[in-house]
Amino acid sequence: KRVDEITTAAVELGVRYLSLYAFSTENWFRPEDEVQALMGMLEHYLTAEQPKMMRHGIRLLAIGDRSRLPQSVLTTLKFVERLTRRNQGMTVLLALSYSGRDDIVGMVRRIAETVKKGKCDVRDIDAAEREGREIDPRKRKDIPTNLWMQCEGCSRLGRPCRKPLPRAWREACQK
Repeated sequence: KRVDEITTAAVELGVRYLSLYAFSTENWFRPEDEVQALMGMLEHYLTAEQPKMMRHGIRLLAIGDRSRLPQSVLTTLKFVERLTRRNQGMTVLLALSYSGRDDIVGMVRRIAETVKKGKCDVRDIDAAEREGREIDPRKRKDIPTNLWMQCEGCSRLGRPCRKPLPRAWREACQK
């Protein structure tokens, strides 16, 4: 329900990219029955929300390590991604089996390979050099984040929020 409220508010506000951190790599350490229940909920969510994604022009992209996902979840995920790939509205990035640490390690390895191949010098690596490098293992470009929402509340990244959050977002955060 919360995801639906936030996604609806994001569409209404014209948000272009919404990242939903659904299942981190740490979740694999939960008891097996909990992991199975979470995977079942994910598969149900993907199936149930797909018509709404089409109605609102939402494109779904999953990031993270898909190799550990159950086959039925992976099949449903691929189907919904393929079905929504041409939608032009908001893009929802669904982080599954996701780890920021793994992304950083992957990025560092790719930069190291570039240096090793002589395509750039180690002294040339800076924020501008990294700007064009993908964090996502599926080779998508970084997508800027300017609002981070967690179950416990909301905060603005980068600089202080200059205006209050819209009512729909405040209500979703308070619930």
